[in-house]
Amino acid sequence: DRHPVSRPPFVVAAREARSPHPHTSIHFVKVFWFFSLTPARDWISRGFSSRRWHEASCRMASGAVYARNCIAKRCGLLDPPDVQSTRATIIRLTRLTDTSLIVHWFTETQGLIKTVAKGARRPKSPFAGQLDLFFGGEINYQRAERGDLHALREVSILHWREGLRRDYTTTLFAGYCCQLLECAVEPEHPDPDMHNLLDRALDHAAAVEPSLRAFRHYERELARLLGISHDQRQAHLSLQDALGNLPSSRDALLERLAPSGDLGSSDCGNHR
Repeated sequence: DRHPVSRPPFVVAAREARSPHPHTSIHFVKVFWFFSLTPARDWISRGFSSRRWHEASCRMASGAVYARNCIAKRCGLLDPPDVQSTRATIIRLTRLTDTSLIVHWFTETQGLIKTVAKGARRPKSPFAGQLDLFFGGEINYQRAERGDLHALREVSILHWREGLRRDYTTTLFAGYCCQLLECAVEPEHPDPDMHNLLDRALDHAAAVEPSLRAFRHYERELARLLGISHDQRQAHLSLQDALGNLPSSRDALLERLAPSGDLGSSDCGNHR
């Protein structure tokens, strides 16, 4: 017989795997399994260096993982991505790149979240015309494995609220409602009552011109939902104590909403 080294490696391993010694049998059964996945002629021509073994094992491992995932995907065995659907309202937009946006939503089931809308600034983007301040509707987003910046998948706008852009005072009122709410809630903490309050405030301002009465009602309702309202104290003072400084747009909004001399002394200079 020829020298064993000249034979194909998996043949040598198969023969020696039948050795009566238990340790030798276990060892060479593993070797036989490894060599049987690779053509014998490749191992004879390339030699048996440890580097070759490592490269070949890495290639086989990656190929096996790819094949396994393809089969599992076809059979429906892979876990689906963590895609969630919820009602949401856009409260802020931030430019991420020349073509993408970071969209801040206040959602009904997940509270305050941030999503990346990739390619939203492109003319032919599926998000074109659907991402603007105060828009509301249904969204689908995929949760990030790390961090709080999720991936936006689909948007279906149901409330365009075009009336919020009829004049600067109305837009300022809507912006203040969103800013104050953002100061009062924790990220990704669901609060359906807060979501309902914001939607009612924006819908009211889109339908009729905002007034000082609507402005104070919004602050009272927000203080009530936070559990900090007091009968003998104005709502903005309770909010200031609980949240710190209120949004700076409150001063300009009060000047536009309140007739001259209509503001009480406690509402002048104490809301900062």
